[in-house]
Amino acid sequence: MGDCRGIRLESGFVGEVVVGAKGHGCWPDVVKGPIVAETLVPGVTVNEVATRYGMKPNHLSEWRNLAKKG
Repeated sequence: MGDCRGIRLESGFVGEVVVGAKGHGCWPDVVKGPIVAETLVPGVTVNEVATRYGMKPNHLSEWRNLAKKG
C-alpha cells in the first residue's frame, strides 16, 4: 500500500486519495462525482480540472464517459 494524498474540493469536502505502490490513486466515488461535475461547467476544460487535482486529463475523461453510461 502507498501513502495518502489529501485533497480538497471546491465544495469544501476534504478527503484522502490512497496512492498505491505504482503511484496510482484510488479515488472514492464521493470524490469522483464532484470532480466530474466541475468539468461540466461551461468554459471549464478537462485539462484545467485534471491539473487542479494532479491527475491526467485522459483519466478524468474516462470518469466522464463512465458517468454518462451511469
